[in-house]
This record gives sequence, structure tokens and C-alpha cells, in this order.
Amino acid sequence: MDIFLSHDWPRSIYHYGNKKQLLKTKSFFRQEVENNTLGSPAASELLEHLKPTYWFSAHLHVKFAALMQHQVKDKEQSAKATKFLALDKCLPHRDFLQVIEIQHDPSAPEYLEYDTEWLAILRATNDLINVTERPWNMPENNGLHTRWDYSATKEAMNEVMEKLNHDLKVPCNFSVTAACYDPSKPQTQMQLVHRISPQTTEFCAQLGITDINVRLQKAKEEQHLCGDYEGQDAVESNDSGEDPSEYNTDTSALSSINPDEIMLDEEEDYEDSIVSAHSDTNTPSAEPSDQASDFSTSFSDLGDGKVPLKRLSNEHEPEQRKKIKRRNQAIYAAVDDDDTA
Repeated sequence: MDIFLSHDWPRSIYHYGNKKQLLKTKSFFRQEVENNTLGSPAASELLEHLKPTYWFSAHLHVKFAALMQHQVKDKEQSAKATKFLALDKCLPHRDFLQVIEIQHDPSAPEYLEYDTEWLAILRATNDLINVTERPWNMPENNGLHTRWDYSATKEAMNEVMEKLNHDLKVPCNFSVTAACYDPSKPQTQMQLVHRISPQTTEFCAQLGITDINVRLQKAKEEQHLCGDYEGQDAVESNDSGEDPSEYNTDTSALSSINPDEIMLDEEEDYEDSIVSAHSDTNTPSAEPSDQASDFSTSFSDLGDGKVPLKRLSNEHEPEQRKKIKRRNQAIYAAVDDDDTA
């Protein structure tokens, strides 16, 4: 394999490059690097299995290059190496662009082709798709799942070839689904809009798998209908003459927040927000800098991040202990008097 693209970095790839310079530029990576938890373990397994010539990743907003020499398990196999490269954000004075010349076969066709092995895995794992916010346990080799190995078989790859009529060429069927960026109308924040991609829909239909975009759209519509029904039930229950509850039962805010999600308009200030959140506690004052590479303080030097709570003006005296009055206390008191008599 020549080139592999991924969003997350493969875990442990930072050990094969200038790790010292990486931690100088992104000091808040130190703890994860030392614990070997930075990056994707699944991508690391693919890196060791596929051994591509080049691996390009994004996500961490820093330029970093590495050279990984793969171990040769069989003496007959030739040694392989992977050149890893990640680039910075596309902003002024940042290393976001690099031109690389890659050797190729001049007689090879100038179009993309699908990989039958990966398409077979997509079909095999189609039932594992989950678009809800509920926890989802993936199958493991722990004796609790009938199937946990979804490696592609020859029979599965033959079925893929039949589905595609033995034509692996990626069609040129791109269509515009969103308006292009207009510099005359800059918008820092835009409302998120769910769009269906005709390209993806056609691909899923041809392969016989679920279109995740369509599934998400249906889930949103069902959630909207359920919300209308719940609102109608709430109105009917309030008209029944019962007293409204004192407790807030609205959990929509809890279900709509994804703590791991980073919005597009927040990515630019992601690193600065992390450092500023800790700089308000125990960090010494430092001169401001617009270069992300000037960060040199690690998380271990920033204290525990705990901010002492301030007492409000009306909190100078301890609050008196509240007394709970028992409902219908007179009834129980009458019963107690009869028992004592």
C-alpha cells in the first residue's frame, strides 16, 4: 500500500520522530505521550498490518514527521518502512502545506478503485451501526458474542465483486450539496444543517449497506415526533388537576451535549482554551504569543486545576438547618396518642 489517510494519529507514532520538539510545541501532550495513550489504537494496528509507504494524519494541529521501520517476521520478506506526516492548521504562519513526490507506475490508470477487502468488511459490519446516544458495546473475543472477527473472506470478497458487477472503478459522480465559501460574506458561526450525500446514497445502495446519513435523518425525525407526543402528554397531565411537580424533569440538555465533540468554530481556539483554563490558577504570568509553538509549559506544572470557591456576600453566616414538616402529621399524632393510652 502506498498511501493511508486517517484523521487520528496512530498510537505510538510519536516515538519514531522528534518527540522532544513535539512536546515543546504541544506541551499538553506530555502526559498522554508518557502514558502511551495519545492517538488511536485501531489506527496503530492498521499501521502494523498494512505497512503503507506513507501515512498522513490530521487532528492534532501540529506538524510532525516520523519514520517507522517495521519488524520483519519472515526472513523472506523485505524490510518495510512508513513515512508519517501530520500538518498544522490552515492558518497564516503555520506549517499546513508540504509537497511530496511519490513514485508511481506511469502505465497505471488515472482513476481510483475500491478495495474489495475493505468493502467486504463494510458489509460484514453493517449490523453494528449505531446512531443513537445510548452506550454500545462492540463484539469482543470474550465468549459473549457469536461473532467478533470480521476479517474479509474470499467468499465475502467475491460477493462484493458480484454486487459491483466486477467493476471496482470509483465513479465520478460528485455533486454539490452545500454552498461554497464566499469571502464577501464571512460567517463565524453557522447553524448546523444535516445533508444527504447522493454519492454516499448511491454507494450504499449498490453495496447493499445502510446509509448512515439517512439513518441519522430518520432518527432525528423520530426524536422530533417523540418530543411532540411527550409535549402533548405533558399538557394533558397538567389539565388533570394535579399539582405540578417541583422537580425539573427536562433532560434534553443532557442528551444533546457531546463532551467529545469539537465544533468547527471552536477548533481554532482549542489549544489556547486549554492553556488559559489552567493559567487562571497557579501559572506565572507570561507574554502573549500568537505562535502555538511557543508553548513550553506542561500540564504537570500548571497545578491541579482546582479553583477555590468564593463566598458570596450573603454566605457569611452558616445556613440554618431546615425542618421537614411531616404531611398529615395530625393523623399520625392521633394514632400515637391512642397507642399510649
